[in-house]
Amino acid sequence: MKSSKLCSDWDGFDPNEYVAQVLAPMPDELPMIEVRDPRQIPALHPLRARQVLVSGARTPQEITNLPHAGHITSLGIELNPALRRLDWLAGAFPSLEALRLAGCTQLDKLDSLGGTAITRLALADMPLHGLGALSTMPALRILQLRALDQLVPDRVPALLELTELNVDNADFLDLLDRWPALTRLSVSGSTFPHRGLGAPLPLLRHIELQGVDLTTLAAHRIPELPQVSEVSVSIPRGELAPLTVLFPQARTVTVVASRPGLNVDLAPLSSLSQLESLTVRGFASLSGDRGFAPGVVRPYRTL
Repeated sequence: MKSSKLCSDWDGFDPNEYVAQVLAPMPDELPMIEVRDPRQIPALHPLRARQVLVSGARTPQEITNLPHAGHITSLGIELNPALRRLDWLAGAFPSLEALRLAGCTQLDKLDSLGGTAITRLALADMPLHGLGALSTMPALRILQLRALDQLVPDRVPALLELTELNVDNADFLDLLDRWPALTRLSVSGSTFPHRGLGAPLPLLRHIELQGVDLTTLAAHRIPELPQVSEVSVSIPRGELAPLTVLFPQARTVTVVASRPGLNVDLAPLSSLSQLESLTVRGFASLSGDRGFAPGVVRPYRTL
């Protein structure tokens, strides 16, 4: 955590001195280095950084001037209202595996990403109406879509090799049969379609539901998902019994309060026969924790 902060909050220092005295001596591989000031770009030359986040209205030429661009495997571009195209990206960053684009408010097409070797793509706060270009990215395995208000989920194509999906629109749950290879799924939102998680997802092992009313979810009569072994939920009220119906074979469960002052009764989860770990965070108080084997209920922090 400390090294991450050191790599992000350094725009107020002399760039060359900071790199020489703080970043270069770090013994381990550097985490994502954030660049906010154009003066920081040439200062990175001694580091051979592999993960870089460029924040602000930098031009494509400035971004491609990142030192050792050919070795960068993870690139983020955020809060860039001037960026309109990406046709320069693949040539400048031939080793790129992960790309994050956020707050690029003039970028409405991703066609230039076709044929790239990008395996991880995160998109947020952009005027994208469709994502057909994703079908031309054969290496894509992990996709995150957040705050894309103009995007209709139906405009996201079938991606048969996609293994991880992270979205903030529950309407995506009606389309899960487009991504049959999913092993991890993260969804935010309190409303769920009636078909919901009924799609056959035989490889799904980890599911994360954020801000979800579990009672409402169970009322949609979604079939149980016995293949899911890891469950993480952020809930607005402390009713946990639906988890035992939806995920009867869960081994690892994390429950987080999505608002302060909640109480939770863990007793219903004691019926999960495969449960090995139960982590509880953010609740004002909990009860029902005596019905578990020693060590199952992990330390937690109350609010």
